[in-house]
Amino acid sequence: MSLQDEVSHSLLGRVDAILAAFDPNNRAVGLACLVARTGLPKTTVYRTAEHMVQLGWLHREAGGYVVGVRLSELASLATVRARVRDASLPFMEDLYAATRETVHLAVLEDTHVRYAEEVAGHLSAADSSRVGRRMPAYCTAAGKVLIAFSPPEVLERVISRGLLPRTPATITSPQRLRAAIVRVREKGVAIDYQECEQGLTSVAAPVLDADFNAVGAMSVSGSQQRLRPERLSSAVRMAALGATRVVRRRSP
Repeated sequence: MSLQDEVSHSLLGRVDAILAAFDPNNRAVGLACLVARTGLPKTTVYRTAEHMVQLGWLHREAGGYVVGVRLSELASLATVRARVRDASLPFMEDLYAATRETVHLAVLEDTHVRYAEEVAGHLSAADSSRVGRRMPAYCTAAGKVLIAFSPPEVLERVISRGLLPRTPATITSPQRLRAAIVRVREKGVAIDYQECEQGLTSVAAPVLDADFNAVGAMSVSGSQQRLRPERLSSAVRMAALGATRVVRRRSP
């Protein structure tokens, strides 16, 4: 069996086939139509579609299945992230030109940060790109900024999942983390002193929407022997503020 055949017979392949059955002219699709459009057995389509209903990917209405709220939320999130990236990238490039240190853009995913963009050069602190990687939010500068400028329940959810040590410097006390988040919100900047990775220091500031909620975090990272985060705090804050202004101006 070829790789293409394996994909088409996999669960993800069946889900993809069902989603492909929807288009602007067919927003509600019945079971019989799904079977005809996917070419899959009726029982397979029914089981897969019902599972997708449980996950919120599809919703049942009188006219048949329709695309669910969960997929709409994910599509909306992708749009927001693309807008934040486009707004931030010019300021990230300027920040890299000024510091010659690795600059990241991170977004919050539940209790983790996802690194969405990176501008780096030969002095990059990491052996490989962080783009696409997820890390616990509580022990990164970007993560602490995102927590600080998110609704309070985000911090409580982070604490409830456990604060496991990644290095000797990791904050593992809920009380200490709460106090650190208060300071981040007051100063508008967060610093990670080898809390996530041994030997790595970073400083981050938030990219905010019109409601002052963080939609991203811009950070500069480097070797703890070379980087002086206090000296870079103002530059990082100004770059993030520039991106914030663009995000708000482009918001619908």
